[in-house]
Amino acid sequence: MLVELRRAAVETLADAAVVGMPMPVLSPQFVAAAALAALPVLLTGPAPEPSAGGWLFSLGPTPAQIDRLVADDLSARGLQSSALRLDPRSADAISGPLQLGGARALVLAGSPKDFSRLPGVAKALASPPAAYLGYLTEPGDLGDFRDLPSVWPGSRHVVGGAPREQSAARRAFVDAYGQRRGPASTPAATAYDALTLIAEAVERGGPEPPSREGLRDALDRASSEGVASTYSFFGRRAGFRASDLALLRWSGSFVTEAR
Repeated sequence: MLVELRRAAVETLADAAVVGMPMPVLSPQFVAAAALAALPVLLTGPAPEPSAGGWLFSLGPTPAQIDRLVADDLSARGLQSSALRLDPRSADAISGPLQLGGARALVLAGSPKDFSRLPGVAKALASPPAAYLGYLTEPGDLGDFRDLPSVWPGSRHVVGGAPREQSAARRAFVDAYGQRRGPASTPAATAYDALTLIAEAVERGGPEPPSREGLRDALDRASSEGVASTYSFFGRRAGFRASDLALLRWSGSFVTEAR
């Protein structure tokens, strides 16, 4: 990715870039490469808020927003003291229910595919623990987690069942995506929104194609209702609105907000 940003700086291959991988840390090398390329870079995965004035824009929720959502739900359900946090490597070492240590909640760092053995172990318990899956959960990858009380962070707007509070544009995205690929995910909706924001920034630039600086300035002023969130970059570079973030679950037929 750093090589491609450097190529963009030298060969002027693009006017903007969309990066879909999660960015748990915005490394100095990545920030410097974006600045060297003088290229607006839109991040769709969870990332810390980029510094104002640079070339990075974060469309996904920040890790702090996600952690707060999960912590608040654990606290509200009285599960915080009995929650077990697992990454894929530590979960692979669990072969029996006793190794879960009486945990009433599992907080998992990764996608459901990273924990293929864990649902079978958890279901062997009389009262299986609640599973808090990661933000990058794809509904089509839930597998055996559908048989557990599982939730994951995502946009309250990227759900099925055509809830009345959804806008027509959001319902259209969820329906069209579902017909092509199955239940929509928040990362997919955020990637779609990134292209929409770029297109709107180009339109605001007037009849002439805007420069990269013009695109950056137009994104800086952007306030737009997308599918996953209503984005605003006024005075900050993390545009995902915290109130659009919710815990989602599988209803048996489609994704819905966990209530």
